[in-house]
Amino acid sequence: MRQAARCWEQEYVKTLESLGFLRGRTSPCVFFHAGRNLRLVVHGDDFTASGPDEELRWLAKQFQDRYLTKIRGIVGGDPSDDKCMTILNRIVQWETDRITFEADPRHVDAVLAELGLDSKSTKGSDVTGAPWSAEVGEQELLSKSEAFLFRSLAARCNFMSL
Repeated sequence: MRQAARCWEQEYVKTLESLGFLRGRTSPCVFFHAGRNLRLVVHGDDFTASGPDEELRWLAKQFQDRYLTKIRGIVGGDPSDDKCMTILNRIVQWETDRITFEADPRHVDAVLAELGLDSKSTKGSDVTGAPWSAEVGEQELLSKSEAFLFRSLAARCNFMSL
């Protein structure tokens, strides 16, 4: 599977560079096309681009000419543009003066379910911390399954916090 992902990466990099994109120095998943003012981010086989409408349409055609491609839409201010779309489990919404991003609310439900809670019986807090005191002494290690659950929930909460 890793070899397949590596081959796909080599393929799309070759294509993007042939179209005039430069690959990011600090992140190999970020590309920029100066002449067309396009920015592109790759996550596996998901491509998200930003730029002028006509240039986004040009990019979509380039991909459709080369690959079996599904264009989910364009989020923007034109009447024909989408105003809200889920991209990589984030809700992206176009508003009059800004674009907002938020994690898919299903992530909250998944965290609560793992903790044996539900959104109807729990309520949020305006306080961003709680008093805590550390007692020095013998500490109990988490079991492998508890450690896995902790890492899983921490990663999901980290994703939501972005």
